[in-house]
Amino acid sequence: MSHEIGDCRLIKMLTPKSNGARERPFEIALIVGAILFILCIQVLFLINFNINWDEFLYLGLIFEYSSGTLSKSLQTFHVHFFAWMTNLEWDEVQLILLGRTLMLFCELLTLSCIFLISRKFVSVKFALFGVVSYLASGFVLMQGTSFRTDPIITALLMASIYLLLERSKGFWRFMAASTAVALACLISIKSVFYIPPLIGALVWRTRNIGEMKNKINIYIGFASSVSIATLIIYLWHRSTLSPGAANGISGLDSIFSKVLVDVPFWPQKEYFLSWISPSWPQMLLILAGFFLMRKRHKRQSTVQLIVSVLFTLPILSIFFYRNAYPYFFPFIVAPLMIVVSIGAQEVSENVSRVFARSLMTIILIYMVTYTVGQAYLYSYHHQTGQRQIISTIHEIFPEPTPYIDRNSMISRYPKCGFFMSTWGMEKYRQKGKSVFEQVLQECEPKFLITNSYQLASAMAVSSSEESPYSLFDQDARVLRSNFIHHWGDIWVAGKSFDQGLPPTTFNITIEGTYTVESAEPIILDRQQYSDGDYIFLSKGSHVIDSSRHPVDLRFGRNLPRPDFVPTRPIYFGFLWSILNMLE
Repeated sequence: MSHEIGDCRLIKMLTPKSNGARERPFEIALIVGAILFILCIQVLFLINFNINWDEFLYLGLIFEYSSGTLSKSLQTFHVHFFAWMTNLEWDEVQLILLGRTLMLFCELLTLSCIFLISRKFVSVKFALFGVVSYLASGFVLMQGTSFRTDPIITALLMASIYLLLERSKGFWRFMAASTAVALACLISIKSVFYIPPLIGALVWRTRNIGEMKNKINIYIGFASSVSIATLIIYLWHRSTLSPGAANGISGLDSIFSKVLVDVPFWPQKEYFLSWISPSWPQMLLILAGFFLMRKRHKRQSTVQLIVSVLFTLPILSIFFYRNAYPYFFPFIVAPLMIVVSIGAQEVSENVSRVFARSLMTIILIYMVTYTVGQAYLYSYHHQTGQRQIISTIHEIFPEPTPYIDRNSMISRYPKCGFFMSTWGMEKYRQKGKSVFEQVLQECEPKFLITNSYQLASAMAVSSSEESPYSLFDQDARVLRSNFIHHWGDIWVAGKSFDQGLPPTTFNITIEGTYTVESAEPIILDRQQYSDGDYIFLSKGSHVIDSSRHPVDLRFGRNLPRPDFVPTRPIYFGFLWSILNMLE
């Protein structure tokens, strides 16, 4: 009996909802083939595409949690999903590729939800068309499986929308949807942008309930269950962190102000234009769908129009959301693709059958062609430089060693200093005081990676404060006076002395064994040392006589260096550039 019920549900799901002609299996097979083809390209991208600085940071938070040093309670719930990764003896690139693979499963869940939600409104063919429209929309190929919050919360929120639309087993689906939304909010507060689609799902769910009072009770019940679940899970999450972890709730107001209020209109215009320029077929179908739905006067069509508008509203966040970077678009456009599927069916039902099939075929060919072209252009965003620098650092420092960089690139090792994102640099500049002298005193970092403009500029011969995102001169001087160049973008603790200087007193902040690099013997603290000698330098003042030749004191015991020229850059950024093909 249960098998018969299951078969009936499957037949019902696959039965076209359109009143038009019967769908041809060939058309469905063509769309499924396009979906599988794009997914295969995305798997290749997942393995080879340049790792973004945020992905290293995301992994770094997991290692902080496992070591008991995680101090942030807000937007860090993902650490519970991935803490087991810290037990693997893999380097950072391998771990992130594993994380991307897991994100692929999140994307597959999102794609399934786009299909299942679309099936509430359209036939199988157009539900599948919504899926391929998502995969072929701008930035999904590169960012849809990135190792960060977005693929997880997209899957959770789209699943919650689908669960709200389903009325069978109402209570348990209702609670599952509430829990999914709560988890998404704890992983990232930008989940609030899905409030309109969630309301849209409730509007559709309650469309046949006559009394407004009963509808309002359902809305209030869902909001209450989400709030309660969020609070309970947050308190549990906070209890698993170190006692000194910051209270995330108290900082919500400043975060909202930073990303939503204190921002100019349309803060990331270039990224939106880069998204919409290849996604014009999807946008045209949405506009056509709204126009054709308005022409109908049936109550069902009116509800569908309202739901479609609510599913469209999240994309408007690009006009006021500060962090609408490319990785944001696979998250924010997922509900929009349901409207694309509705628009595609509306157009097909209002034109001739031949024209409809020709139009859908042309759009499908365009999507696949665009994806192939995008894959070719972005294939130059490789991981070679990242793999080289990470393997080199693990060879130089095989044990966890404190260091300075932009974004926790060596996630297994303790990072010193703040995250040098644009937001982090703005906060640093607003405080108006240097920080790295204290960082060196407390953390004693043994190496530094110039994997950002700020650090590369600071370690240059001269630095400037012309950029609003550069380090203060005092911090730049502190870093230059305590680190010397080792290889590529790697600098190690050390001191460098020019030729012709009289006996010089210098200060050691980073205590440890140093290697003498000098063409002739030197006098250090009244003792003679030759090139290659090791000397332990304690914190405090020391005196060196190197008047006849330049001298370097390099941290460690003759640290190894690769014999090849490093590949640059480490990071390529979000958008394609012809310069990247020339690297």
